[in-house]
Amino acid sequence: MDYKRVIDKFRELGLFIQDLEGKKAYPSNMWIDWGYTPEDMHEYGFLHFVHPEDREKVRNAVDGFHQNKDHFSRIVFRIRDKRGEWHWILSSSLAVERDENGRVLQYVGFDHDITEEMEAKARAEKALKEAETLISANEAINARLDLPHTISAILEQAVRVLSFDSSSVQLLTTGEDGSEEMKIVGGIGFPENVDIIGKSFPLASRTPNGKIVKNQKPLTLCSKDLTDYADFFHNVFTDIHCWMGVPLISKERVLGMISFDRLEEKPYSDDDLRLAQAFAGQVAIALGNSQLYEETKKLAITDPLTGCYTRRWMYCELKQECESSARHKQDLSLLLFDIDDFKFVNDTYGHLVGDKVLVRVVSLVKRVLRTYDQFCRIGGEEFLIILPQTSVDDAAEVAERIRELVARESAGDILANPVTISLGCAQLRASDKNGIEDLIGRTDRAMYRAKRAGKNRVSKL
Repeated sequence: MDYKRVIDKFRELGLFIQDLEGKKAYPSNMWIDWGYTPEDMHEYGFLHFVHPEDREKVRNAVDGFHQNKDHFSRIVFRIRDKRGEWHWILSSSLAVERDENGRVLQYVGFDHDITEEMEAKARAEKALKEAETLISANEAINARLDLPHTISAILEQAVRVLSFDSSSVQLLTTGEDGSEEMKIVGGIGFPENVDIIGKSFPLASRTPNGKIVKNQKPLTLCSKDLTDYADFFHNVFTDIHCWMGVPLISKERVLGMISFDRLEEKPYSDDDLRLAQAFAGQVAIALGNSQLYEETKKLAITDPLTGCYTRRWMYCELKQECESSARHKQDLSLLLFDIDDFKFVNDTYGHLVGDKVLVRVVSLVKRVLRTYDQFCRIGGEEFLIILPQTSVDDAAEVAERIRELVARESAGDILANPVTISLGCAQLRASDKNGIEDLIGRTDRAMYRAKRAGKNRVSKL
């Protein structure tokens, strides 16, 4: 029998032979194809080509093969061919001969290239991890429906999904001039001295945001691509070298976009883009649900005619404000007013004109109020205003400004004569045993005192 020919055939199948006593190595044809010679393989020379992360594992397996007198060894590791490419191999070794001390003199084995299997496994594990991350992120984002929580959760979960230095959530809104714009409603990773919340970008201007909304497709920019939008990045986001924006689309409607910024020259990969789009799909659904929730809540707690909060909501809010005022030892005042002789307006001109008067008065009052003051309609022509961190004297000054503005600017557009209002003010006291009821009662008495004194005036208690 031609043993050499038999061995050569086995070597084609992946067989290798190590003759440590004769100092010869017979690598499989796979190693020969990878550019290695028998000399490279002699006396465990292959260890030089093992991946650094696997080298200790392989060396321990070799030592165990000799020292533990195991006849068989199997191990999976990565090896580099002479072209510099890495391969995963499954290497099985069988001791054929040992010396009197048990040290292996000869062994044979098979090497199998399992690179494709390992890469498939890695892809599957990566896909599973990505899916688990996206599912977990989706659960966190949808834990609550209110918009502030949703936006905050989106940014917190984005960190788990993608690698970036800063990120912002932008919603499509209508500007004061009636044109569409993107407005930043949340951000993460920006310097403390950079206030991005509230910044807006008209879609008509040359910005990457506008391009994303128009095309309804993601956009990635890096290095020289950024120069196409030099004004945008110079004035808004400095020091950014790579940028990615992904539209947020729900039910074929663009709600906004989410952007990801990198400060280093590290372009976003196809995998990054794929993950960002999958994440954006979840974000869009959550935002759509939150916006619907906010709209529904607004309908439930606001008066449809004037846009003021309802009486029911007022009691809930006032209870919280009273508790906060007591806890932080801050002033809290109420302002109550109604429109003088409003019944005469309705009886004379009709309820349609009366509604227009209500809307006009409310619009004038809102000019005077702060953003955190709460404006409520508690009856037909009666309105209550919650003024946090305000003493009764300051509340009276606010009331006087409101009274003057209404008397001065309410005439002419709806009624020939000016509309007047009577206002009452009161401050929360530590002696208010019944809390809200006592406070509202004093405010109501103050307003009726203004009525009895001749109307179109302010009274405080």
